[in-house]
Amino acid sequence: MPSRHHLVLGASLVGAALLAGVAVRSVMLRLDAPAESRLDQGWIKVDAGLTLPPAPDPARNAATLAGVDANTNGVRDDVEHAIAAAHGLHSERAEALRQAAITVQMAIANGGQVWLAREQGRVPVVNADDLKRMLEQSTLAGACVLKTFGADYGDEGRRAGEAALRQVVEMLLDTPERQYAYAQVMPLTSDEGSLQQQPLLFLNPCDGLLRSLRESAQSAAAR
Repeated sequence: MPSRHHLVLGASLVGAALLAGVAVRSVMLRLDAPAESRLDQGWIKVDAGLTLPPAPDPARNAATLAGVDANTNGVRDDVEHAIAAAHGLHSERAEALRQAAITVQMAIANGGQVWLAREQGRVPVVNADDLKRMLEQSTLAGACVLKTFGADYGDEGRRAGEAALRQVVEMLLDTPERQYAYAQVMPLTSDEGSLQQQPLLFLNPCDGLLRSLRESAQSAAAR
């Protein structure tokens, strides 16, 4: 059972879930216009045929770190429902938030493996490439969400994007066990020297995120 120290640490990482992506806003072009009137389009592809899975049973959903993901798309089903309710099912904002949720879920899963190793008396091994990839994914996920909320056009869009991302992360870290697992790996990615930051002014961070997630899947399948 996680200690109070670890619970506090896990909860504090909700703020870190805005991740380094929030910092990239300083290099983006800003125009004085309301976020709702100046939205970027075409940053992330949305599957028009996407359907919601059934709402999961709360007890079963809370019983494991992974929760219920009936459609196996990497997003917990209850979180998928909440995103759709707030932002629609087929919007770019919803898709960006779903992809950000996948990065947090992957961090929870990796942290769960570290936690299990410690519980079994083994020395946990965290792959340096995995840590670098988690930092890259979190950076790009934050930037992608901000893009789709129109952060380039002023603080209104930035604040809306940050709030939406924070809500998703809080939903994903909704049990002490999930907070604890997340805390096992995310502090390890905080070394700024572990990632060569790319200039994001001309980069589509959403494309970069999807590419990084594909690389993670290929790396996991090769093991």
